[in-house]
Amino acid sequence: MVLGAMTLSGCGVDEDALLLEVTVDAYVQTIEVETRLLQADGFFDEQSKTIDRDAADIAGDPMRIAISLTAPGTVAVRIATRGVDGDVSHRALRCYQVQGIVRGAFALADTAVADADGDGWTGDLAAGCGEPCNDFACPAEFADCDDGAFGTNPGIHEDCGPDVNCNPDDDVACADVDGDGYQACPVGQSNLDCDCDDTDETVNPGVVEDCGAMRDLNCDRIVGGLCDNDGDTFFEDVDCDDDDAAINPSIIESPAYCNGIDDNCDRVVDEGCPSEDIDGDGVLPEDGDCAPCESGVHPGAPEACGDGVDQNCSMEDMACAAGDEDGDGDLSLSVGGRDCDDSDAEVYPGAPERCAPLAAGVDDDCDGMVDEGCMSLDADGDGYVEVGVLAACEGDASRNPGAVEVCDAVDQDCDGLVDEGSAAPGTACLRVDDTTNAPVFFDTDMDHCGGCAMQCNEPGQAVADQCIGGVCGCRDEGGAVCAVGENCCQGMGSAGGCHDLSESFDACGDCNVGCDGATASQCVGGTCRCGVGNACPGSEHCCGRGDGGACVDFQVDPNNCGECGAQCGADETCVGGLCNCFGESATNIRREACTGNQSICCPRHGRCATKC
Repeated sequence: MVLGAMTLSGCGVDEDALLLEVTVDAYVQTIEVETRLLQADGFFDEQSKTIDRDAADIAGDPMRIAISLTAPGTVAVRIATRGVDGDVSHRALRCYQVQGIVRGAFALADTAVADADGDGWTGDLAAGCGEPCNDFACPAEFADCDDGAFGTNPGIHEDCGPDVNCNPDDDVACADVDGDGYQACPVGQSNLDCDCDDTDETVNPGVVEDCGAMRDLNCDRIVGGLCDNDGDTFFEDVDCDDDDAAINPSIIESPAYCNGIDDNCDRVVDEGCPSEDIDGDGVLPEDGDCAPCESGVHPGAPEACGDGVDQNCSMEDMACAAGDEDGDGDLSLSVGGRDCDDSDAEVYPGAPERCAPLAAGVDDDCDGMVDEGCMSLDADGDGYVEVGVLAACEGDASRNPGAVEVCDAVDQDCDGLVDEGSAAPGTACLRVDDTTNAPVFFDTDMDHCGGCAMQCNEPGQAVADQCIGGVCGCRDEGGAVCAVGENCCQGMGSAGGCHDLSESFDACGDCNVGCDGATASQCVGGTCRCGVGNACPGSEHCCGRGDGGACVDFQVDPNNCGECGAQCGADETCVGGLCNCFGESATNIRREACTGNQSICCPRHGRCATKC
């Protein structure tokens, strides 16, 4: 059987050959072709060829493949393409009854269709046949018997242990050299149910790991295992601070734990704690503060009638009484009250006396005297006689009943309220600390985006990283807010955009922690894993997708020699990531070094592909 990447130069009437035209709707780096002549006693005469395409798209320019047979027979043809990342992207498995010249044309199928583990083999032979399939689906023995495990398919060269080549009739048990009851792992593999060191009876999957050990004792791919350093009975994989016994998942957050720390490791800080008094008026929202961003509005605040503001949170604005035209709270003399000028809200009984030039000659406090105390009691010269409750303002000309309140934690107008009404439209005056207030802007503030206390993010979940025009958004998602359960990741060293930290491969457990595709196939519960086990150790690589991932050693695994899925021939071994074609490592040269010597075997992705 001869395999070529072009049509045969001449096809006589007595020649038996298969001529294929293959297309794929994707850019590919290489195309791998495997052929097997199917006989009654199984497969034999396997041939392989790799065709470099330099990331070409063969959708419009099909690849022509010629397979010449020495006699009529049934041929299984498996074609797989790899992208620039080296992963198998498309494939087809078809079987042909060849007698004379047989032609075929088809498109490769995406590996995402009926190939869950990404090993290029499918359990659904019709879906993996390519389009159109017609009558060329292969018999059942070519089906992937476990499409959830990368290392199990009909193309695997089985050494020993469980059935991984979908042919249970040829299974051979692996050795148990150390006699610990666990079979040794097959060459180049570290499955979770095999003995990863069959020379040491103290190392096997049944051993209870010693977290202080400097080696992997229970074959779970973790050196030293999981520890409980603080003795709180929670291991470090779930204990977010394994040096502090007071921090672990059993803690119930309550006011006693309002300390700015995630005490129960749920990624939420201080849940159940009282909210803050952000406007500094001494009243919390849960205690009835109906305007948590305005210090002049809270239960017990003095109510001003008729101003449209409910200062005391009584659910309504107090109406001014008949006879109080200026709204200063005192009735006019005309209705029996004591307000001597009901057209001026700064004139009423008890008002501070205003001096020249503010209001010379005016009886501000309605006591029948004009400007009393102006010459002797206005020590700071601000034009106000500040006595009684106002005495604290005397001596500071910037503080008086006529001053405009400024957001600075100072009572400028001497009314006993601090910073009330000082915020400009679209802002709020809020506490920075116990002695400082500062304005926040609803257009840009993440905690007050579009209005008071309208937080973009809840504790433990960041769905946005910006506030623009009063609208929350995630910068790397085009300004959209992340969905519930996702976090907006942004910044140096992080994967940008929205990610579910419990399952995102690029942001696994933390925005700044991405899984390494060389050692993991998925993120589960915020932990990078290869298949259902832990991530592979540094000496191994993870091959496959999702739960089907498997850790392999590229240096010695004949089914993954040098890269995932690169299989050595049945009589070959994998040495240093290259297939040993004829038992001599000297033959393991790269294809570009092949100069035409018919005795030299040229490897393809670590395996012996064809002679020059």
